[in-house]
Amino acid sequence: MGEKSRIFLALIMLLAHPLCSAQSLKVTFTDLGTTKTYKILTLKNYDSLLIEKVLSDFLIPLYSKGFLSASIDTIVCDSATITAYGKMGLKYHWVKLIPDSASNMVLNDLGINLPKFSGKPVSPKFLARYINLSLHYLEDNGYPFAKVGLNNIDISNSSVNATIGIDKGSRVIIDTIYLKGDARIATQKLSALINLKRGELYSESKIRRIDSRLNQQQYLSIIKPSEIEFLNQKARVYCYLSNRPASRFWGLAGFYSDREDGKIKLNGDINLSLVNSLRYGEKINFVWSAPGEGTQNLNINTDWPYILGWQVGVVGAFSLYRHDSTYISLNPKLSFSFFTTSGGRFLLNLDYKKTSYTSNSLVSQAQYGNSSAFLYGLGYEYSLYDNAILPTRGISLRTNVNTGSRRLQKQKPISNLIEGDIFAETFIPLYEKRFVLGIRSNSKVRAIYNTKGSTTLFENEMYRIGGMGTIRGFNQEAVLSTAYSIASLELHLRTSEGSGIYLFTEKAFVRAYELGFSRDRWPMGLGIGLNMVIKAGLFNLSYALGQGFGQSLSTRDAKVHFGIATTF
Repeated sequence: MGEKSRIFLALIMLLAHPLCSAQSLKVTFTDLGTTKTYKILTLKNYDSLLIEKVLSDFLIPLYSKGFLSASIDTIVCDSATITAYGKMGLKYHWVKLIPDSASNMVLNDLGINLPKFSGKPVSPKFLARYINLSLHYLEDNGYPFAKVGLNNIDISNSSVNATIGIDKGSRVIIDTIYLKGDARIATQKLSALINLKRGELYSESKIRRIDSRLNQQQYLSIIKPSEIEFLNQKARVYCYLSNRPASRFWGLAGFYSDREDGKIKLNGDINLSLVNSLRYGEKINFVWSAPGEGTQNLNINTDWPYILGWQVGVVGAFSLYRHDSTYISLNPKLSFSFFTTSGGRFLLNLDYKKTSYTSNSLVSQAQYGNSSAFLYGLGYEYSLYDNAILPTRGISLRTNVNTGSRRLQKQKPISNLIEGDIFAETFIPLYEKRFVLGIRSNSKVRAIYNTKGSTTLFENEMYRIGGMGTIRGFNQEAVLSTAYSIASLELHLRTSEGSGIYLFTEKAFVRAYELGFSRDRWPMGLGIGLNMVIKAGLFNLSYALGQGFGQSLSTRDAKVHFGIATTF
């Protein structure tokens, strides 16, 4: 009779007992010479399934220690205790466990060294770990039909002899990758995207990641799961994809109260994002913004992944920032990206910064200055969402650290500049896909080091934060900072695809620069937002209040932003 069958029959007898109201569950093994009792659980309410599970879980560690015949035979109930009686059995040890000659050659080729099992307890879990290691390695190196098991098993009393047998099966290579559907993507780019090339060895782990990698692409929609066809020691991959509109035009306007003259003023930005327009999976982004007070900002970003079908790409960016007639800042960037098998990518960054102060300005020259810096560094990015456009579950991580020399006007380098940033985001579904919790962290720091002069940055070298994109509830880019960290919490109620309302709150640490001095501030923002699908596109409206930087949670200081995004 099987182990679970014995437990089940004992439970039937137990539950048929009308006086059974036990609180404690114990296990007693009667074959150890002396009776040993193990108290494993205290129960308030129990049923047969719960007790069966508890007893089965109790036996698993014993099997791992070599007690392969440990069993429960009888269950007795009294007024206070449930007692399970069984036998521990013999503790089995390996006398010999070695691979046969053919399997030994395979293990040597794989670089797997089996430990010496002789004299050690027979542990199925420990043995399975090495069998699975060998099996997974073979499946990822061209042998999807490999088999690993034990042969010539000989059991004498408590001693076990066996050999490990490995059957690699047929060697399989990737043949052709077929695209089924109307997706606008070159076959070479699709091959790079799923990290599979014709002629390479079959890899089970790569095959399993195909759909998750495709699902991260904004411009692709999966019609049905990918399929594999095996034919004459070759594997054909079928991907079923259609186009998904991902290019977007976004217009945003905002109202804010000018604290100097008390008037309501308008600011805004325009964002044009082109995705896969040339069928190479590229992204081109143009952003123009006017935060107010004569300030204009232009950003152009390009991202070209998988150049020539390789697992490398190029990321370029250019920004121009003009602060009324006071100064102008230029910042071209170039990064080389190297994709990993997990879907993330490492970045090698080159970053040039130049800011020029207009001496005709009436502001103090001590506040602003002419400087340039050439930085280099490393970065990493990883993103895994269930939906690239409207995620309900997933994570995203971006981080960079750059450093280099800094010059003042045309002088020789007199200092070094270092900057770092880290962005992390996660979405957690609380109830189906209607209630979704979004958690976000955004931190940046910039500082001077290794200098004989001042370690204070000019105002035109500092971050400008506040408003949409950083901490909501404050005027756009109104706060100067050399370091900040913002934690955001959003609760979304999604009534339909793309539509819904959300509540948000944000708390930040800001190393703010005010009136010529650095001060640590702890501002807070909170508010409510609305997303609504209309004929023109996606309408967004948000209402935010902020506390800090001389501002209170007052409707007089409320910030309202609205915009429309059109996808094409």
